[in-house]
Amino acid sequence: MDDKIFNFGDLVKLSPYGEAVFENNPVGRRFLGKNGIIVSEIREKINMVGYNVKFAEEDIVFLGIDEIMRIREG
Repeated sequence: MDDKIFNFGDLVKLSPYGEAVFENNPVGRRFLGKNGIIVSEIREKINMVGYNVKFAEEDIVFLGIDEIMRIREG
């Protein structure tokens, strides 16, 4: 299975790349260490391919496919 393909309801977190991108961003830093859920089909926005992700107590955000990774179960 391709690790960049996600489905509605998949649990995700920031990838190491996503953490590096957001660690110095005051808004993005709120997502560090949190789990989110995919709430859209894959789409393109501002020349980037990604998904809408919902983190607890946060608004829905668009994140690129390289900025997120699936949380493995088991």
